[in-house]
Amino acid sequence: MPMASENSSAADRAAAGTGPALGDFPPTNCGTPYVWRFDSPAPGPVLMISAAVHGNEVCGVHAIKTLLDCAITPQTGTIILALANPDAYAAHLARGGVNRYVDQDMNRLWADDMLAQPAGDCETRRCQDLLPFLQATDFLLDLHSMTLEGPPLVLTGLMPRARQFAEQLCIGDYLIADPGHAAGRRMRDFGRFCGPNAHHTALLLECGQHQSHSAVAVALRACLRLLGFFGHKIPEKLEKTMQEQFHLGAVKDPPVPQQVVTITDTITVRTDNYRYLGPKKALHTVTETGTLIARDGDRAITTPYPDCILLMPALQASPGQTAVRLGRLSR
Repeated sequence: MPMASENSSAADRAAAGTGPALGDFPPTNCGTPYVWRFDSPAPGPVLMISAAVHGNEVCGVHAIKTLLDCAITPQTGTIILALANPDAYAAHLARGGVNRYVDQDMNRLWADDMLAQPAGDCETRRCQDLLPFLQATDFLLDLHSMTLEGPPLVLTGLMPRARQFAEQLCIGDYLIADPGHAAGRRMRDFGRFCGPNAHHTALLLECGQHQSHSAVAVALRACLRLLGFFGHKIPEKLEKTMQEQFHLGAVKDPPVPQQVVTITDTITVRTDNYRYLGPKKALHTVTETGTLIARDGDRAITTPYPDCILLMPALQASPGQTAVRLGRLSR
C-alpha cells in the first residue's frame, strides 16, 4: 500500500488508504475530546456530523478534518462535529489493520438500557460522553464506509421523515429502509431520532468502500449538502478543496436519482460455522427465488423471493451478528 506523507492532502491520504493523525486536529472547544461545537447567536437547528464510529472507516475523518481546516461556521443554530470513537481510530492508524472497535461495536450500544449501564469498557464510556450532544441534536449525519465495493447507501431506519430528509439532501444512490440489527441499536436509531411525533432525524451514510478516494468525496459532498440545506455558507476555501482535490462541485452538481430499498429480512448468525457464498458486493440483486447465498451450520440461507437485494453481507460473522439483509426495490 502506498504511503502518504504528513503534508499530504485529504485526497492523497485517501488514495494511500490512510487518515489524518489525531494530533493534526485542533483541541476541543467544548470540553469533550475530539468533539467541536460551533454556535451561532441566531436561533436554529442543531446539526451533528459524526465519523469514526468504527475505527477503520476513515472517510468521515477526512471530511471532519476538512470542515475544521476550512473554518466552517453556522449562520443559525449549532454545528457539532465529532470523531465518535477516537481510540478505535488511533488503534487502526497504529496497527494498520481492521480495528473497528476497542472492546465492542459502538454502533450497537445506543439503547437506553445500554447507555445507563456502568461504563466498563472503552465504547460505552465514549457513548456516554457523546450522549449530551446526541440529546441536543435535531439532525444527525453519521458517516461510515463498507468492507465491500458498492454505491453510496443511506440507511434511514423506518421513519418516513428520515427517507424524506435523505431525498431533500440528495445524498446516496440508494435509500435503505431497515430496522437495524438484533445485536443492538445504532446511533442513527437513538430514541430521539425515532419518536413518532418529533422532527429529529438521523441518517447513516455508507459512503463507499473503506479507504477509497471516492468514499471521502462522497462524505464531503454529503456534509456540504447538509450544511447548504440549512442555509450555512460554504467557505470559498472548502469549495476550492472540493474542486482541486476531488474534482467535484460542492453542492451545485446535479443529484443522482435515488432508489429505495425496503429491507424485509435481517439474517442473524446462529452458529460458529457461518459461510457467505454469494457475490462479494455491498449491494447485489439475485433474480431467482431459492438461490443459496450462505450456510450457517446446518441452515441453508436462500433468497425468499425473486429479484432479492442482498445488502452489505458479512464475509465473516459470529453468533448474534448480522449476516446479511434482504430487501426489495420499492422505487
